[in-house]
Amino acid sequence: MNLPIFGTQPESHENIEIVRDILIKSDGIIFISPEYHQTYTSTLKNMVEYYLVEFTKKPIGVATTSAGKFGGVQASIHLQSLVLALGAYPIPTRLLIPEIQNAFNANNEPINADLEKNTAYFIDEFLDFTTALYQDKRNKGVIS
Repeated sequence: MNLPIFGTQPESHENIEIVRDILIKSDGIIFISPEYHQTYTSTLKNMVEYYLVEFTKKPIGVATTSAGKFGGVQASIHLQSLVLALGAYPIPTRLLIPEIQNAFNANNEPINADLEKNTAYFIDEFLDFTTALYQDKRNKGVIS
């Protein structure tokens, strides 16, 4: 979904409000970014600039990729710092996908079993963390 460049006068606030509504209704979020110049993309940075309270006290998972062998580890470190700066909770487990150009076949299916295993583990950890935070909020009467 296209968002205008932050700080410019948008022709319409419709997409900004649609994304805001999605974020507010979300129990957890996953930031996904390729590594670009040792960090996450400016597109993700632009999106985050529009919101703050929408992320507060929400669990956020981090998944990154790169063309190299490290799977976007630098971007993932920066993203986890960003999550903390947003007042959100970074999921301790990160999903790093190295050599993205070799990770999937023509049908977008993972080529190696490690990627499938790592993704399943990441998703399980994300869901466990998100469920625990949701239950805690429910027990405290923050949500019904």
